[in-house]
Amino acid sequence: MCTKTILRFGTRALLLLSMMLIAACDSEGSDWQTAKSENTDEGYARYLELHPDGKFAKNARKGQETLLYKKTRMDNTLEAFGAFLERFPDGENAEDAHKAIELLLWAKAQKAKNVEAIEAFIEEFPESRFVDQAREQIAPLKLTQIQISGDVAAFEEFLKEYPEGPIAERARTALELLEYKQARKADTPEAYAAYLKRYPEGAHADEVKRRAAR
Repeated sequence: MCTKTILRFGTRALLLLSMMLIAACDSEGSDWQTAKSENTDEGYARYLELHPDGKFAKNARKGQETLLYKKTRMDNTLEAFGAFLERFPDGENAEDAHKAIELLLWAKAQKAKNVEAIEAFIEEFPESRFVDQAREQIAPLKLTQIQISGDVAAFEEFLKEYPEGPIAERARTALELLEYKQARKADTPEAYAAYLKRYPEGAHADEVKRRAAR
């Protein structure tokens, strides 16, 4: 009698456990279907809160990533891609996000048109497909900035850094013109003599000689 009672009790316990497991599975399946149907970040988050290690957890996280990346692509800003990578640094869209950031920073550097922006891009993306193009832009941008400044010493430093090639010829021509204008502005024998000493065969040498002889 005792043995039969124990068997009956054991059978009922197993049956109850099986029913609980089935109910739990049904609950997870139902929760997943609800999250999948909603297809929102909040819906997937609710499922993951209830079933962090559930059989659909990977799908839920993928759903969250897909939704966020779609919004990120629509926003198309450095801030949006940065926020995406902070949340999903190893997500399946991470590589694409890094490429998008590279393009945005390159566009920003091109729009800025200054040496600092170009150098910052090179430092951030040393292996970028735009690096060679970026490096080619640095010297002309530096020269433009120096021409605006009208600083003779800056021209001389530039020519030490870039002593040869078309950019060097441009710099020498610009420097000579600057010193000619300075001589004209001073309009003194000493200023004209200083110009002729540096540029005896310069583009403005004949005119300077005439002015010096007055």
